[in-house]
Amino acid sequence: MLIRYGIGSAYRIAEMSEEERKIYISLGQAADGTPYSQEYLSLLVRKGKLDARKFGRNWYTTKTAVAAYAARQRETLIKKVNDNGGSTPNDFLAPQASYTISDAIRYPALRAEKEISVK
Repeated sequence: MLIRYGIGSAYRIAEMSEEERKIYISLGQAADGTPYSQEYLSLLVRKGKLDARKFGRNWYTTKTAVAAYAARQRETLIKKVNDNGGSTPNDFLAPQASYTISDAIRYPALRAEKEISVK
């Protein structure tokens, strides 16, 4: 164990053993080869949806835990598609943006985003 001293108190930072180094990978390494970013994996860990351990100030997980999460997500998506009669659920479709001239007048930021011509 490493012990670091703060103002008036000490706190411990767990170090990884050799066995743990073989099992655990950083969230950045876990994100490679998956559709998930390191930040998203970190969010999943904090929400309790992905198994991980914290060593020092960094989270570490296993390839098995990430694969299990991805499999659960795939099963959920397949179930939603099957429950919807085999077509893609509307929840997964991005809404189409449509701006009117009055929107562009009311919200000047929209003018920069999409050119609207008035005839």
